[in-house]
Amino acid sequence: MHVHLVLSQKFWNSFIVVRDYLRNHNKERKEYARIKKEAVKHAKGEGKKYRRYKESFLEKVLRLALKEYSN
Repeated sequence: MHVHLVLSQKFWNSFIVVRDYLRNHNKERKEYARIKKEAVKHAKGEGKKYRRYKESFLEKVLRLALKEYSN
């Protein structure tokens, strides 16, 4: 079981939109898997560094997802 605590509905909605986009786009999903593995090595157990490493990719995917799903 996973529990996600979020401070805003906007954040949660962006999380779901990115999740759904990655489920439907194999190329981006594979790239995200690669980036996550790199982030683990880079962060060395520091959660903040791990999240920061993935941030630009996730922002790009969020923009693509919002564009696709808003049509």
